[in-house]
Amino acid sequence: MQDLVNIMITTGVGLAILGTAYALDLLVGTIKVLFTKDMKWSWRKMGEDLVKAILIAIATEAWVVLWYVADWYAVKCGLDISSFTSAMSIAGMVGGITAGAFWYLASAGENLLNFLNTKHVVLPSTGDPDYAGIADKVKEITGGKSGKQLIEEAGGKLDGEDVTDQAGKGGIANTYPEPYKSAVKDTILDPSICWNRECVSYCSWKICELLGRWMPGVAGRMSAKYWIDRLPEWGFKEVAKPRNGGKYVGVTTVGQYGHCMWFEFDNTVSEYNYSSTGNFDVREVNLAQYRWYEIKAAPEPTPTPTPTKKVKYTYKQGDTFGQVICDLGLKTSHGLWGEDGDVAYYTEQLIAQGALDANGNVIVGRTIYLTPRVD
Repeated sequence: MQDLVNIMITTGVGLAILGTAYALDLLVGTIKVLFTKDMKWSWRKMGEDLVKAILIAIATEAWVVLWYVADWYAVKCGLDISSFTSAMSIAGMVGGITAGAFWYLASAGENLLNFLNTKHVVLPSTGDPDYAGIADKVKEITGGKSGKQLIEEAGGKLDGEDVTDQAGKGGIANTYPEPYKSAVKDTILDPSICWNRECVSYCSWKICELLGRWMPGVAGRMSAKYWIDRLPEWGFKEVAKPRNGGKYVGVTTVGQYGHCMWFEFDNTVSEYNYSSTGNFDVREVNLAQYRWYEIKAAPEPTPTPTPTKKVKYTYKQGDTFGQVICDLGLKTSHGLWGEDGDVAYYTEQLIAQGALDANGNVIVGRTIYLTPRVD
């Protein structure tokens, strides 16, 4: 019994270490939210992290008690397995506490590094009372010259896209609307089927702001790299380079998702999700590194006709989404899996319906509606 008391005390100390790691992760996450622009606190994530810590603690204690109960039962049966049960209980305790503490410490370290590497840019707005004074002061200091001119005159070397001129770009306001602007990144789909606070959602909004309508999206095919197809489909022509006074979207297909931006003037662009995750910024770029499409009034694009009749299905325990797609006759030539597969395509519809749980699984008992895909 004394051994059990000692091991329980040891377990308690270990759980205190786990709790300290959780508290440190919570503290760093709180600091990151407080000082990161446009980032909101998620009570749900905090609750999930706390539940995980509690479950680790309960599982660790239960593991230790289980092996001591097994040892007690073995003694009743005339067996001596105390050395084995002691080793197993200690191994489980150390493993559980170490894994949990490492999880929260790693999370705290990641949040800390992200916070330290975040570029915080505050752009004065034309609506601010002191904006005129700021603009006059900047002009006085710089002599009316752009950041690029000042760098070149000082003998500095321009390095591709990395030259910024925020001080001279105060008149560029962030017009990205609510609720997309304040919501946590990637939690709301806009009418063009783009996730909020992504570069594509911002450019979709700028087009809507100019033309008065959102462009029709294609589920699963709205990443920036696909915009070299989307923009021509919407009636916008590619040009050699943008010109002052015009409205343009710049696109690059480099990287997993590509990137797009809105042309402002000269070589200055506005965008989302580039300099810092999910945030708005203004910078100067090398125009030649992007493909440019002129945005101007054009005939209403004719979307690809799709069947309007939706298929209704109530999800049951044991169902797999791929099999449901096949059983409902919704499988197409795109195949089930992959970035352009039917599972990814129909999952976008489930997201819009709020039919997925926190783990990304279809909620059992939920009635879903799927609009058939056209090959």
